[in-house]
Amino acid sequence: MKLRMLSVMLLAGSSLLANAIEIKVGDVYPVKEKSMEELIAARIQSADMEQKLLNYTKTFEAGITIPAAAVDKEYAFTPWYVLQEDIRDQNNQVLFPKGFRFNPLTKVRAPGRLVFFDETQVDWVIENSLAGDHLVMTSGDVYTAMEKLKARVYLLDAKTHERLDVSAVPSIYEQKLNDFHFTVNQYAF
Repeated sequence: MKLRMLSVMLLAGSSLLANAIEIKVGDVYPVKEKSMEELIAARIQSADMEQKLLNYTKTFEAGITIPAAAVDKEYAFTPWYVLQEDIRDQNNQVLFPKGFRFNPLTKVRAPGRLVFFDETQVDWVIENSLAGDHLVMTSGDVYTAMEKLKARVYLLDAKTHERLDVSAVPSIYEQKLNDFHFTVNQYAF
């Protein structure tokens, strides 16, 4: 019995070896993954790029000139938006047609207060801004303002200027609880 079992095992083993000899291995290629050294070098280089961009902003001047507010003023502003093209579903049916007008504040809340100012009003911003405010500079040296405010300062672009109709600075746009509009406060400066 033991002899029979041994012979069966040897036969099975030899057939596996015979099959193994027939297996062909395909082409072998070098590994395409980057080495850890290359990954670290790329990370360092991106940090250098961030510094270059920061240095670039030192000389960047924001370019939308908005007049200083002459008097204190408070008013409601609804940021209506008009669709530039049809919005379609997965079956290509039109959900909202081109030209549809809506107020985005009925669907999402503003991320916080928006404080608009120019370079002459940085000290005013220090006294009147709150933690969590989004600071938006309209004109002047942004880098110097960031250093003085110790906070990120965004640049007012033409599209945001048009959509929010910023007409005087300094001004604060705030969406109050349960409101579907901004309460805009302009401050005489």
